[in-house]
Order: sequence, then structure tokens, then C-alpha cells
Amino acid sequence: FWNKVPRSALIKSLFFLGLGMTIFLFLPIRSLQNPLLDWSNPEKFSSLFNLLSRKSYAGTLDLLSLNYKRGENFIPNLILYFQQFIQSFGWWGASLCLLGAFQTGRERVKGSLFFLICFLITGPLFLFLANMPPNPHAVAIVQASYIVPDLFLVFYLAMGLRFLSLKIKKPGALLVLVSVLMVYGALQNGLIVSKRNNFFVRDYVDNVFKSSPPHSIVVMHKDVQLFSLWEAQLIQSRRLDLGVVATGLSGSPWYWEMMQRWGTHCPAVASLKEPGGWEKLERANKSRKILHGYETDFVETPKLKEIPSGYLARIVLAEEKDYRLNPFILNEMALYRGRYKYGENPDFFSSDLIGDASRAFFKHGFNYLMQKNFGRAHAFMRKAQSLDSQFVRPISDRAYMKFVSGENLEANRLHRLAIIKLESLLNMAAEYKSLPDVVQGLNRELADAYLNFGASSEKAGNKEAARTAYQKSIWIYPSAQAFYNLAVTYWAADWPAVVTNLNKAIQMDPAFPQINKYLEEARNHLGSKT
Repeated sequence: FWNKVPRSALIKSLFFLGLGMTIFLFLPIRSLQNPLLDWSNPEKFSSLFNLLSRKSYAGTLDLLSLNYKRGENFIPNLILYFQQFIQSFGWWGASLCLLGAFQTGRERVKGSLFFLICFLITGPLFLFLANMPPNPHAVAIVQASYIVPDLFLVFYLAMGLRFLSLKIKKPGALLVLVSVLMVYGALQNGLIVSKRNNFFVRDYVDNVFKSSPPHSIVVMHKDVQLFSLWEAQLIQSRRLDLGVVATGLSGSPWYWEMMQRWGTHCPAVASLKEPGGWEKLERANKSRKILHGYETDFVETPKLKEIPSGYLARIVLAEEKDYRLNPFILNEMALYRGRYKYGENPDFFSSDLIGDASRAFFKHGFNYLMQKNFGRAHAFMRKAQSLDSQFVRPISDRAYMKFVSGENLEANRLHRLAIIKLESLLNMAAEYKSLPDVVQGLNRELADAYLNFGASSEKAGNKEAARTAYQKSIWIYPSAQAFYNLAVTYWAADWPAVVTNLNKAIQMDPAFPQINKYLEEARNHLGSKT
């Protein structure tokens, strides 16, 4: 085009390029009508530009990608893309693509180059710029973009099929074979991706509504949970008495303006992205109960705490003491249709909703644990563990209850299971290129698991196993408690080891209870022995 077409044609091409981009005029035109969903309110040019350029996402597919160096995740994402292509089209389709690319490159160089450039831009270049880590959540986001480069590879597949049909004597037989392979692939993949019997989102919405008192405020964070509740309210006109607040959007004025048009309850404005946002929301909406989903990050403060309420957690004042747990919603009223096993569903978002259910059961169990009702706590935590086998906290807490009840062997077994699960999660974190904060948190959990395993081993009379566990805890994430426990295992048997480890414990935490007393006694024993 550049070499053969007159330069005046460039003006025409730019005109048609602009004509194609007028599709984006839909955004300001529709926004001027003040629709129910008016994301970013793009009726102003500045808002339209920010929306199209993804300014709020720093111009990236997702803010998560900013935590990685440019191109750091390119190769893993490229491998994942070709794996899904082979799964979708089969080895026969991938082979025909290669044959078609080779043959088209020989016969129709320009046409082949055009489709190759289109594929490289929409496929590898997009994945390079997206730079998303290869974890299940990120992959679920990126997968939506796979269909565009797939379409360009289909051209090569068709050319490979054409080449074979011209070379063999009975092209009809080839057509039959390819048709059979296509039907087989459609049936095989169709069963995987079909949502015909997927009720996870529908049941999640029902369970959240059952957990929400009349005229309350429900705070959510993740897209699937939020959009599902909004759809139920705006399209099905269900539970219009609830105010469903999005944590990520609560700092945007256009979001609160949009909510006022919904006909649902619109809470008093409060940004949950700012420090003290939860306290402000509670003060501004004192007449209404405030609850949040288990996918929402809420950290208890000196003023506010949370108590479980079915599929949600209720925010209450820290001094409030008169409340009773009501597990009736979880056990008797909630819907659970389908296979409720985290990670065993073909799409990530179904598993994510199952993870919310697991945390709801855990929260109820934990509150029973705090009330020393170990029987009920065990039951709820076992349920949480059965829903999400990767959720380690219920295992650790069950081990603690067994330990304080004197069931040392069972406590030891559960601590060992927690260690195995955490080590597996750390391997997954490395594979998924998880952020340092995530890895550090897992290391702390693993160090605590070894510390607890050592305590239960020591109580069972196995000091060698206890020492090994404490040493591993120190190696993974040193703590004063681990050094102190290790010193205790050497008490009266190896005074130099006792003094050494107590000294390390006091260096890490000078306020460690009674450590000075034991250190002085150990030094006296060491001095008298010398």
C-alpha cells in the first residue's frame, strides 16, 4: 500500500479509519440519556478519553500487571494461549494451521503476511502489553481476548485444509473426516464450557439476599458478585430495599450519581478507598445495618468489628457484645446446586463463589471457637475445608482445638496436613508469579504451622520432631516464639543451646513474657556447669 498507492489515498484511508472509530460515539450519546448503568459518565470528552485509554487502570488491562516488569509474563501467557488453541481445535486443527501457514507463505506471500500481522498484533503483542501473571484469576480475565487471534489462525487452518483437498484423490473423504473431528471437538468442549446447569451465580445472589436484613447496606468488591446483585435489582426488581455498594467505585462521584437513578436505596456517600472510610459509612448510615461479602477486604478497627451473618458479615460497633450467631441461613436456607468443590469447575468465577461460601462457614466456625463451643466450631470448619481444600486456616484452627483438648495425635496430624497444604500453595505461588506480599504471608503461615506442629510433637513426647519443626519455622520466618520453644526442648539437656536460643528470642522481642527470668536461670546453670 505504501509503495504503490498515491499519497492522496492516505487521506481517504484516514477518513475511513475515523469513520470506523465513530462506533465509540455510542458512549457519549447513550451517556447523555442518563441510563441506569453509566460507567464513568463518558458524556464529557475528558471522561470519554479516560475510559477509552483506561486511564483509571494506568492504560493497562488490569492494575495487577503494574507489579511486574514489562514482558515478564509474556512467555507463560503465550504458552497458555497456544494450549487453549490446541484444546479448542485439537491437534488436527493445530497441524492444519501449520500446514496452511507454510503453504500460504509460499503461494500468497502478501495475504499470508497480512493475516500474520493481524495475529501478532491481536495475540502476542496484546499478551505482551497485558503482562498479566499466569494465575487462574488473571487467566480468566485474559481468556476473553483469545477469540480475536483465534479467528486469524482459522484462516491458516482453512488454507491447510484447502491444500490437502487439492492434493488427495478423494476430497470428500477428507471433508467427512474433518466434519467428524469438528463434531467431536464441539461435543467435548461444549460439555466443558456449557453453563446450562451452572447455578452458582444464581444461588449466590439468593443466598446473599437471604442473608441481608430489610433496608440494609451490602458492600461488595469483586465484579461477578457486584454485577450479579445489580442485575437482580435492576433487571429483576428484586430487593430494591438494599443499597449495594462497590468498594472500588465508592471514591468516584459518577458512581453515586448513577446509583440515585436506580430506584434502590442509595446510601449516604462514603469512600471506602480512603482511610476511615468504613467508619464514615457507619456514621452516615446509622439507621441501617451494614454488611459485606467475604470477597471484600475489611480490617477490624478499634471502633468496628464484624460478625458472620449467613453469606455476609455484619459490621458492628466494637463495644457491642449482645449478639448471637444464626447459622440457620447457611445450613437450612441457602441453596447449593452443583459440585461445590473449589477449583473443580471449568471456570474460575464459579470456584471464586464457592470460595466465598467456604469463608462464610469458616467465619461462623471461628466465632464458635472464640465462644469455646468446639463442637460447633469443628462442624463449620470441616464444611469450610470440604468446600475449599486449599483454604488452610480451618485446618490450623481445628488442630488448635484438638491440641487444647489434649488430643495430641490428631492435632499433630492436622498440623502436618496444614504444612503440606501450605507448601503446595507456595509452589503454586511460584508458578503463578504471585506478588511478594502474598508469598511472605504464606511463609508466615507455614512458619506458624511448623511452630504448632512442633508444640504438638513436644506435647506428645517427641522432642526430636519438635526441634526439627522449630528449626524449620525459624528458617522459613524467624520468630521469638520459635527460638523460645526451641530453647525449651534443650532445657536441662544442653544449656549452651538454651542460652543461645533464648538470646536470639530476646533480640527479636525484648518484651517476650518472662524470658529474662528463664535466661538468667539458664545462664546460672551454664556458669555452675562451667
